Amino acid sequence: MSNFIIIGKSPNNVKTLTNFLEQFTKFNSLGVVNMYDEALEMCLQYSPNLIFLNLDDTLNQPLYFLKELQQLITLDSLVIVISKHKEKGYEAIKNGMVDLLLLPLKELDMRISVLKAEKVLDNKRNSTICLQSYKDFRYLNTDEILFLKADNNTTDFYMKDQSVVNAYKTLKTFESRLPKEFIRIHKSYIINSNHISRINFGKLQCSFRQYDSDIPFTKTYIDQIKNLNMRLSNQYENALN
Repeated sequence: MSNFIIIGKSPNNVKTLTNFLEQFTKFNSLGVVNMYDEALEMCLQYSPNLIFLNLDDTLNQPLYFLKELQQLITLDSLVIVISKHKEKGYEAIKNGMVDLLLLPLKELDMRISVLKAEKVLDNKRNSTICLQSYKDFRYLNTDEILFLKADNNTTDFYMKDQSVVNAYKTLKTFESRLPKEFIRIHKSYIINSNHISRINFGKLQCSFRQYDSDIPFTKTYIDQIKNLNMRLSNQYENALN
């Protein structure tokens, strides 16, 4: 699941874009904002995967806002700008934005733009994840992550090398930014299924090759565990054949 926000004032444009995005089950709306401070606060707090920014009707200095975002938000966030002026849009793209939607919005243009962003997001999820604390950025190889554990409003990343990396965001924030092999099994745990060595349905626990302690899962997420067990069992059988 990828989270997005819309920064814009025009009710018609917002409605058109929102209605279109409802077709994509992979995208979840975090809301609509139109004030500079409110928009910046939402971006910093939630680190949305995708940001739609109307350059014409929202902020007094949209390009300055974009540059500030580049300095502050994680590299997992993509920005699609919206404008009726090609020149504005191309200037934004030069500054690293992923695409331009020209007004009036057309379904084909929106579909191409969203699919382009979706492909970029999938590629990002497959390699690294960025942990941000103010202007400090730390990049983790997702293959090296065993599991994530919630700790109040922070998240601990447990790594293959036995280290633990702290991030000052909630577990839910990272859930949408991780590759598909990461599975939520507990309100406090997300695991990397590639490193699972054992699933004990009697004790409701998972084991890892590189970690001594077991990780609990709950009946709330039992369907995810059953699907994981089936997938791992099939991989084992295919390897024998």
